[in-house]
Amino acid sequence: MHRVQPRLQHQRLPIPTQANDQRDLAYKKIFPALQAMVKRGHLDLPVIGVAKAGWNLEQLRERAYDSVEKYGRIDTVAFNKLCGLLRYVDGESQAQRFGDCVLRP
Repeated sequence: MHRVQPRLQHQRLPIPTQANDQRDLAYKKIFPALQAMVKRGHLDLPVIGVAKAGWNLEQLRERAYDSVEKYGRIDTVAFNKLCGLLRYVDGESQAQRFGDCVLRP
């Protein structure tokens, strides 16, 4: 029997994720899962990485690559599309303001 997966109705909000600390959930699970979502055509909105001051978008992309390489399998097409969706918010104060805006009803 073929299972039909329902498409969720959702608001088109960016997905915030924390980008620091090698032991964190984003590093081990979220980046590989995001690549899998892109590969299946289920993700086409910005994914916003949030980290303490000193990072940039290229470092976030490198971290995502390292994560998928270590905890998943790189799919070049899907990963390149994911990289195009990645955004970056630098610093705790900016991250707090970003979180306030996204979470405000």
